[in-house]
Order: sequence, then C-alpha cells, then structure tokens
Amino acid sequence: MRSIWQKYLKTGDIVDGKRNGRPMKSSERERRSLSWNSKKNPFWTGREVWNEAQIITDVSLYSVKCYLRMENMHGCLAAEKPLLNKKNVRKRINWCKAYLTFSSTDWSKVIFLDECRVERHCSRWKFVRCLKNQRFSNKYVIKTMKCGKFSVLVWGMIKMEQEY
Repeated sequence: MRSIWQKYLKTGDIVDGKRNGRPMKSSERERRSLSWNSKKNPFWTGREVWNEAQIITDVSLYSVKCYLRMENMHGCLAAEKPLLNKKNVRKRINWCKAYLTFSSTDWSKVIFLDECRVERHCSRWKFVRCLKNQRFSNKYVIKTMKCGKFSVLVWGMIKMEQEY
C-alpha cells in the first residue's frame, strides 16, 4: 500500500509507466506482411510464412510465430469435414426441411442408425493458422473423402422410447 501511495504522490497516477525493453526488430509493415501471408495460405507453417515474406531476415522463427499471435493468427489442429458436393448439400437441406415439423411422438417412432469407420493407415495431423473462433470456417477445414484402405466398420442403433 505504501508504495502505491508514494507512486501516486510522485506521478499523480497509480498505473505503471512505460517500461524499458528490447525494441522489436520488425516494423509494423513487416508484421502485417507476415499476417497477410498467413491469411492467404492458412495451412502454411510458421517457417513457410517466414520464407515467403522475404522481408524479415534477421529475426528468429519464434519471433515470427509471436508476431503472428500478436495479429490474432493462432495455430490449431485443422477440423475435418466430409467433402460434400452441391447435390449432397441440397439433399441434406431438403431432408431437414421435410422433417422440420416432426413432433416428439413422430420422432419416438424413428430408429437412429450410425456407423463409424476405423481405418488402419497413418493420417498426419494438419495444423492451420486462423483467427479465434474461426476453426470450423470452410476456409480452415480439411475436406475428407473415404478411401480404399483397410478399415473396420462399427455400427450402432438408438431407439427413442416415449415415457407415459
């Protein structure tokens, strides 16, 4: 408490002043260029963004990643969604519209089925650099397709029971 009071008497404010530290090696323009390259190619690693910029040469890769985080370009695991063509999307929307008016008694007569394919092949995780809360945006998602590799299919069923 005493140090806060003394600071107030001396400066008229209790907020910390500007502190000394090493100045950044890059300019605002160079940092924006890094951010722009990352937004243009979100699946690039920090090293690829750094190499493509070709403006900043005397900073470390760690600094480049820090600059990207300062611009709210955070790295995360890319989400995976099935690759859907326009026909599939139309069918899904039509199905949703057809069953929009179903009541709980109608849904109690429905049996839900699901299947999960477990594949035996090495699938590498892919990282993406995106803005916060944008992970599931189409730009940052990996489109997946089923392939002919060895796999096991697990099947399950859920029946809704109505309570009386």
